[in-house]
Amino acid sequence: MSEPPRQNASPSSSEKSSTSSSPNASSTAKAAEAAPRQNPALRMLGIPNWKPKLPSRNWLIFLTITTSFTCAILYDRHYKRKSQEKWARVVSHLQKDPLSTKQMPRRLTVYLAAPPGDGLRIAREHFHEYVRPVLEKGGVDWDVVEGRREGDVRAGTAERIRRKRRKAEGVVLDEADLEQWGKEEANKEDAIESVRELNGVKEYEGIGGDIVIGRHVWKEYVRGLHEGWLGPLKRPKEEGGDESQPSTTDQSAIGGEPWQLSSTPESTSTPLSDPIDNLSGSPSTTQTDDAPPTVQPPGSTPDESEPSDSESESESESKPKKPTPPPPYLPPSAYNSSPLPPTLPSTLGPYALIPHPHILGFLNTRIRLGRYLTRRYLADQIGREVAAAVFASSRPFQNSSLSSSASEPWSSTSAADHGSGEGAGVGAEGEQSEQAKSLDWEERDWPKSVRKEWEKRWGEDEEKGERRAESVWLDGVVLDERIAERMRRFVLDAEEEDRIRKIGKGEG
Repeated sequence: MSEPPRQNASPSSSEKSSTSSSPNASSTAKAAEAAPRQNPALRMLGIPNWKPKLPSRNWLIFLTITTSFTCAILYDRHYKRKSQEKWARVVSHLQKDPLSTKQMPRRLTVYLAAPPGDGLRIAREHFHEYVRPVLEKGGVDWDVVEGRREGDVRAGTAERIRRKRRKAEGVVLDEADLEQWGKEEANKEDAIESVRELNGVKEYEGIGGDIVIGRHVWKEYVRGLHEGWLGPLKRPKEEGGDESQPSTTDQSAIGGEPWQLSSTPESTSTPLSDPIDNLSGSPSTTQTDDAPPTVQPPGSTPDESEPSDSESESESESKPKKPTPPPPYLPPSAYNSSPLPPTLPSTLGPYALIPHPHILGFLNTRIRLGRYLTRRYLADQIGREVAAAVFASSRPFQNSSLSSSASEPWSSTSAADHGSGEGAGVGAEGEQSEQAKSLDWEERDWPKSVRKEWEKRWGEDEEKGERRAESVWLDGVVLDERIAERMRRFVLDAEEEDRIRKIGKGEG
């Protein structure tokens, strides 16, 4: 039998091509179905179809750091705002009290000055950010005494006290003193008082008070307080000289040196009120015939070596002289021997001490950054002090024992340790008053230039055996017992503390 013909198992070429193309077509269709659809408009703009994926290691580090820092800033600002709102709510009911049209509102005096090594703008921003909101909500008016350099607040405080004493004792200034403090300022105050008297407007008869911002301002304020109440009402006359022209060669007779501090930057802004820059300028010095002649370099003419007299005069006229505060009327060493005036009240103040932490320098970036992220605590502390000033509750300053070394240059000293040692301090040995210790931690943040200047003056005076140059910022807080025992400080009472605690919990 013959076998049937075998069929060829191998496909033809056309069949091979059709079978091989079928898997490729199916895979292409699956890929097209799996690919995400893109917006045609974005595709026409050339924007690629971005596929979401986790960022790289470096991006994760960057995003973590920036997000954490941003959250820390937002967290601090949130609770800082809540703290300020709490203290504003605490005192807000006082602004609803009725006030007669013939009655002046309660007025506080705010003292601020440029911190060591910086300008006045920093102090103004500190006041507007932390102090002003609570004062506005409490319905309290205020005056501002500003200082651009060391000694301005001292001179302004002493002169304000002397004005009150002159008015109460009926003392009239002569022309020299009027020119020193400015006739326009005196005439302006007299005009305002006369208008109020004609209209029957009465001054506030309750408790006033002062708000002092910063340790450097507090030191100047205490010095000006003693000078105003214990010092003379008129500028002391100098031996062998004219009263209207204070000498610059012998400043030890009036308790200081010529006030020339070029280390503190100067602000060009205008003071808010009661400017201290209207005080008299620095004493003028003239060159005598005993001065050594200038030596000219060889081969040079007089015109080449130095400018002519006309050029120097024109330059001196074009540059205005910077006003400096006058020297004190009373040195700290004479506090104990000065009699008390008959117009001295039984209590002084009260005072609110506002902290002003301020540190400069690149190496202190870590400290500055930490303070920037924890300003909510500073806002709560300042809000408490300002609220106590608005409520006008106070207590006397206290003395506490403190084991401080006498050789420490930054420890506050009594009047007995200052100058010739004729003054009287406060407290027994080993004790230090609250006035001297208040805000003393701020001195550690002051620039090194201030301390180097103090060390330079101290070393030079030790070699010469003379009284060292006066620096209110770097000297210890000098207190007289008769003045210190009358000073009071604002503090919240127990009832207000309970109400504040309820408001903080959201119950009030």
